[in-house]
Amino acid sequence: MQHNLLCPDCETPQGGCFIGSASARFVDQQTNDLYLNHHWSTVGAIDRVAIVCIHWGLLAAFVESGVAAATGQPEQFVFNPGGTGIILAQHLGHDPEVQGPLPNVIPQPTGIWSNGIFVPGHSLPWHERLEVRPAHVPHLHYHKHKKRNNHQTTNDIDPNGKYKWGGRVALGTHVQCFLRLLR
Repeated sequence: MQHNLLCPDCETPQGGCFIGSASARFVDQQTNDLYLNHHWSTVGAIDRVAIVCIHWGLLAAFVESGVAAATGQPEQFVFNPGGTGIILAQHLGHDPEVQGPLPNVIPQPTGIWSNGIFVPGHSLPWHERLEVRPAHVPHLHYHKHKKRNNHQTTNDIDPNGKYKWGGRVALGTHVQCFLRLLR
């Protein structure tokens, strides 16, 4: 089932919806099922948000770029060294109901080395309430990926999996870091 772009049944409810969790325990474990473009209707370049555990208790948000499946080419994503301007990471403080634009108070003090290139990212410390939103597009698109067998990532979207869209994702901690897609 390949969902239509912005289908009304796929809109995130007003209060948000739980879309999964990201481990802050295993280094290099990542979640990469939030796309900046609708996966099934995009032809050509596509960006997605990768939330990667870079140290125990510390996640980082990066942008990965690749070629959409609609081109018929196999999907391969690589970290985008210029991706920090594509997403904004913000600290929500202790009130998750704060509305409106928030200052981008989380700098990009972290990064990873990928194929000899330093890729800057936004720090997402465990036990904080944070928000990640796109800087230049109105929505994030959540495409459920196939189940993985280890702590590494999988690039394959489950064609029968859940699809939701919303404007931002909130991260918080309840035993582990949760991801909640918001409108």
